[in-house]
Amino acid sequence: MSLFKKIFDRFSTLSHDLTAAPEHAVLIRFHCGRADLTALTALEDELTRAVTGAGAGQVDGHEVAAGAGEATIHAYGKDANELFRSIRPVLLAASWLDEARVTLRYGPPEDGIAESEVVVRPQNFPFPIETMPGDRALERWHALHAKGGCTPVILGDLEDREQLWEGWDIDASPIDELLAHAEEIDAMAWLRTREETARLAEFSGGVWPTVKPPASRTLRLPFSGTGTPRSGIGVALLPTSKHWEAAAWLRFGGWNDCPTPPEHVALWRSWADRHGARVAGVTGSVVEFVVDRPPRTADDALALAREHFLYCEDLLIQGHGTLEGLAAALLDAPVWSFWWD
Repeated sequence: MSLFKKIFDRFSTLSHDLTAAPEHAVLIRFHCGRADLTALTALEDELTRAVTGAGAGQVDGHEVAAGAGEATIHAYGKDANELFRSIRPVLLAASWLDEARVTLRYGPPEDGIAESEVVVRPQNFPFPIETMPGDRALERWHALHAKGGCTPVILGDLEDREQLWEGWDIDASPIDELLAHAEEIDAMAWLRTREETARLAEFSGGVWPTVKPPASRTLRLPFSGTGTPRSGIGVALLPTSKHWEAAAWLRFGGWNDCPTPPEHVALWRSWADRHGARVAGVTGSVVEFVVDRPPRTADDALALAREHFLYCEDLLIQGHGTLEGLAAALLDAPVWSFWWD
């Protein structure tokens, strides 16, 4: 769950509880310097377009503190949550900002009025990201992959990318160091180390499903649960032709039970060599692959299911329930999906 969703869920009822309040506000504070206010005025113009376009209220100017270069942009409307919802994408895209400290005020500037505080860190990924509807993102991924020269990865929508960005500082090692570490990892030996703590016996039912679960046929990230294309899907263009290196470039993992970036790289390379698995989508908690050579026999599928379980227990704990159920779903499956909580 992203930081924004946690905060929004906490305060989402306040605007409804304060419907009599005549004026909600969102105050955006950040450091801008005083020598050149071009970026400040450009940001204010972008916020004005976003707020007005969403019908959420209005942006009502800015002020810059004397000497300190601390700026505040004021926005007002009937619902602070809706104001912030329209403002947040603009702040996340303002890569020149270190951070913005945002106050959501649920009423006029009086004592006792409820407020919430949010810190927004703009996303400053060191590679291009194109945004488009989900169906076009899938087409774009296939086209870029066929062209070569870079690794396209679908990063989901704005909230997905924010969740990925929140984990960016877990390991601040240079990319070269992460990749060098990955070269030292034997993927199969690493999986064997996971067997020591894995609950394999608990999930080995010994019974193959009587009905084969439907195999995933297309990537899920670009689409909603009902199959309609999601909006604002980002496609990253990573500066490497080795798609298994994406975990290092995206600094994905290293929290809870999710493997570290070098461990992902080692596993992804092994699956690329053996199964033609190409990483296609990554968010803060989900990874998806397009697979050229999925297992064709029950024995091969069961062996692969063990690997997938050792890599990501949630596949069984929150999904297929048994190794045999997962193995049946992997038979001839052209798409693999993983998720971690």
